[in-house]
Amino acid sequence: MIRSATRREKTAAQSLRELGFDVYLPVETRWVRHARTKTSQTYPLFAGYLFAYITQDDIWKAQAADGVHKVITTERKVDGVSTYVSPIKPAYVDALALAEADGKFDRTLKDKPRPKGVNPMKRGQSAKIIDGHLAGFVAQITELRGNDRVNALVNLFGRVHDVEIAVKDLEAA
Repeated sequence: MIRSATRREKTAAQSLRELGFDVYLPVETRWVRHARTKTSQTYPLFAGYLFAYITQDDIWKAQAADGVHKVITTERKVDGVSTYVSPIKPAYVDALALAEADGKFDRTLKDKPRPKGVNPMKRGQSAKIIDGHLAGFVAQITELRGNDRVNALVNLFGRVHDVEIAVKDLEAA
């Protein structure tokens, strides 16, 4: 696991690749609006972090790469001999790569066009929240707010809260 310099994840990944390391920088794709234009851009999934396969003998080489702030390791002693290993299991990194390949971190795929003036939700309907901070919770629609937003009740840790949610972040339950 590598800690990159601030906002230099792509530079660190490129430098490590040039040095011959196998590098994985998980990214998410999202819409960016600027000057009335909407474009999709990729951003690091974990700001400031990337993954690389580095042997113990090459830690110093990776540490010196452009954009790398620190190689994160954990000391493990076996029979009195110290070795330095990554705190992240390779299976976790593989699972991240598979999820990225499946489009799990592509927020541009979730924007499905629908006819103007049509709100697909109905008052009293249950809907699963699929994006945002409340993803995974179930909401009960209480009010329609135009064609793109709703008010809903969400049970959070034993208390019911009234929240406003974009329709694109909901899926009929």
